[in-house]
Amino acid sequence: MSATTEKLDDLRLEIDEIDAQLHELLIRRTEVSQQIGKLKERSRPHIRPGREAAIMRNLVARHRGSLPKAVLLRLWREIIADSAQQQGPFSLSVYAGEEAPELRDLARETFGVLTPLSEQGSNVRVLNEVANGKATLGVLPPIQSDSRNPWWRHLARDGADVPRIVSRLPFAPWPRDRGGDSEALVVALGPPEPSGDDRSFLVAEVQDRMSRAAFKDLLAKAGLVARETATWTDGEDAPYCYCLAEVDGYLEGPEAPPLSDLIEAAGERVSRVWVIGRYPVPLSDDEMASTDRGTRGRRGAPRPRALRLAPESTRSNPISVAKRRFRASPNRSGWPPTRTPWAPVGRRSMPMPGSPAICTAIQTAAPRFCGTAWRHDTAWTLHGSSAATDRTS
Repeated sequence: MSATTEKLDDLRLEIDEIDAQLHELLIRRTEVSQQIGKLKERSRPHIRPGREAAIMRNLVARHRGSLPKAVLLRLWREIIADSAQQQGPFSLSVYAGEEAPELRDLARETFGVLTPLSEQGSNVRVLNEVANGKATLGVLPPIQSDSRNPWWRHLARDGADVPRIVSRLPFAPWPRDRGGDSEALVVALGPPEPSGDDRSFLVAEVQDRMSRAAFKDLLAKAGLVARETATWTDGEDAPYCYCLAEVDGYLEGPEAPPLSDLIEAAGERVSRVWVIGRYPVPLSDDEMASTDRGTRGRRGAPRPRALRLAPESTRSNPISVAKRRFRASPNRSGWPPTRTPWAPVGRRSMPMPGSPAICTAIQTAAPRFCGTAWRHDTAWTLHGSSAATDRTS
């Protein structure tokens, strides 16, 4: 036996010993989680987003070596998800609308692959599942400023059964080839908990109407800087409107500054104010960057080629972008196709929807992805008629 072989055997034996120690520690951690669950009320939600965020930040801050931080956090996410289930009922309700196809993957990535998950066809159903206690967490699409029927307006009321925003996903940046521009908000019941670096959502009931710019000015008078705003009114003749703002910091409530200052500055124009959620600020790309993995993650080094989306589509993957453009086009006959062909081009085989119109839309939204050309080069059947095409970007 050579010296190299003996050294390899010694290193493998050391890895086996480390694996055994890790296994014993996981067993011990599970036992402690079960003890915590016995001390808590069984009906109480067993989640603490603020504590989880603090754990993740501490892991990233003290990490060293070549193990990517994303892998480290993924391991701990699974451990935390199992710990929550050891302490009591833990399940997810996820919005499954066509405009937000990545929410299920975001939920699985964050809350574990074995956590029970149900999909709902509307945002209101997700809120009801959480309010009724059928789900511990609800995963919803990000707030859109131009939505005519926003889900956040249902949180503008008081009560112990009203869900609140507790987290923004992803907490750590996703790889772009797995929907890295996708985002979601998480709602839950239970008391809020600061993490040390938070943001808050507030909603103000304003008499008459108020533009988003005017609402930002009103917030500025109270010392609040709005990162994002949205408005909603219940019809043209409604005597009031709801104005939402996302601001930095952890807001305690309308009775404490700076919200009490906001109510005072607004006078009679603002009837009520609710804090509809607080969430820990997600980790940044700089915080997740690695300095011990060669050029792959080193700051300033060339990054792998990523999908380049059109400016107006930075929050969606190319397939979603293409579908929206296809639905908006005047010539929509023949969708959906009866089958989805595979078009092998370059180094990969990419699945392509069987329609020339949507192929053209994808070519516009994402002409290249990781060196692979988008192509449609097979026959398909469009509602009983045959056609064939060959398009390569």
